[in-house]
Amino acid sequence: MNKAVKIVGLIMCILVGTLKGFIQAAPLNLNINVVKNNVLSNSATPEKYDLEIDGIFYQITSIDNLKLKVVGGENVYSGDIVIPDEVDYRGKKFQITSIDYQCFYNSAVTTVKLGDNISSIGSYAFYGSTIREIVIPASVKTLYEHSFDNCQSLTKLTISDGTDVLDFYSSSGNVPVYFVNCPIEYLYIGRNIDHWPWNPAFEDLSNATEIKIGSTVTEFDNYLLSGASKITSLIIPQSVKTLRNGAFNNCSSLKSVIFEDGEETVIYTSGRGSTETGGGTGGSVNYAMFCDSPIEYLYIGRNFQVASNYSSSGAMFDYTPVKKLEIGSMVTTLIALRNLRELSEIKLPKNVENVSSFSGCNNLRKIICDSSVPPSFKSEYSNFSNIVFVEATLYVPKGCVGTYQMAEVWKNFFEITEYDENAALSPVITAESVSITKIFDINSQLQTHLQKGLNIIIYSDGSVKKVIY
Repeated sequence: MNKAVKIVGLIMCILVGTLKGFIQAAPLNLNINVVKNNVLSNSATPEKYDLEIDGIFYQITSIDNLKLKVVGGENVYSGDIVIPDEVDYRGKKFQITSIDYQCFYNSAVTTVKLGDNISSIGSYAFYGSTIREIVIPASVKTLYEHSFDNCQSLTKLTISDGTDVLDFYSSSGNVPVYFVNCPIEYLYIGRNIDHWPWNPAFEDLSNATEIKIGSTVTEFDNYLLSGASKITSLIIPQSVKTLRNGAFNNCSSLKSVIFEDGEETVIYTSGRGSTETGGGTGGSVNYAMFCDSPIEYLYIGRNFQVASNYSSSGAMFDYTPVKKLEIGSMVTTLIALRNLRELSEIKLPKNVENVSSFSGCNNLRKIICDSSVPPSFKSEYSNFSNIVFVEATLYVPKGCVGTYQMAEVWKNFFEITEYDENAALSPVITAESVSITKIFDINSQLQTHLQKGLNIIIYSDGSVKKVIY
């Protein structure tokens, strides 16, 4: 009897102890909703938060204006996360306006969709996470240092179109770097970026094979695309008004560059309010903006101007291997195009009134001028190399040979021949010798076939044509 009582008592003690341990070990917050966000049910929780809604933790930043920030920490989140524009809580609508310091730090998130009310992304917010792609909405004005560093799966980065500048901010006092150890392959820049002016905006673009620029970008800041060594083509929209020093440094595979048609002049300058120059590879190439790019096709759709604070003579394409050059219908003053040693033909449309220089373009053998009024040169010297005057043929409209024979610079050509401007001259490159490599629609989106409307076609020789289908 006593033995049976002892056994029953022992069993009761075990049950009570187990129940007590379970109660002590039980987490205080088990209401994580995993339906809308793939948050593991056994994930950690932030040290401090005010609200938890649909698996996301928030702190209240303004009770008057009903503002929230997303908070988290290591191992708090995983999978695909959606941050809404706003949330309903007890009959009130709260706007989510920021991502906190270390919010997704070292987390196993794969994608995070940010709401359109987010204005800032804190330091180390995504540091070391497994995120694969991110879209930074137009509402974000501040990106703090190290926010995406060491995201070694991040291959796709989109900075949405917008008119507000995106500030790559640093509060540490050190020279900041951004997107360190991120193997970005696709980059879309939809607005101006303001960053530390003497460092690249992106730590490493050596994996990027496609970079697109949105139609609201007005400025290429210093070293914006520096190191994008794999991109082969670039379309610079008509919205861009300023190109700063080093913006295209080390774009060593860039073969096709298109400056879209536009009325506004592109200003080519150095730093912000600085007289600093440089950014090239040395020697006479030092000031050329595309000095280390193997450009074969160049379309110039606008006028260019060198800022007064820039001590260089405005060389943008010196020593690039341009084979085909096209000039748009809005260009009135042509920038200096010097030392293009593989260029054999140029055509100056009627709208070109002033020309800078073609010195060093020693292989020019065909110059076509569409205007009955010879374009004027800024200087009668350093315009064409002497060998070009001797060996090239200058084609001018019917009845204009005498006019060109009397004009400064043009009169130096040994052979001036009239041509019928309505009849096509033999091209340097024939369509049969090339193939189509890429097709873009009017929004610069890569396509597999021609689309209705305007298409931009890039050929295997680096040339580009605009085709309406």
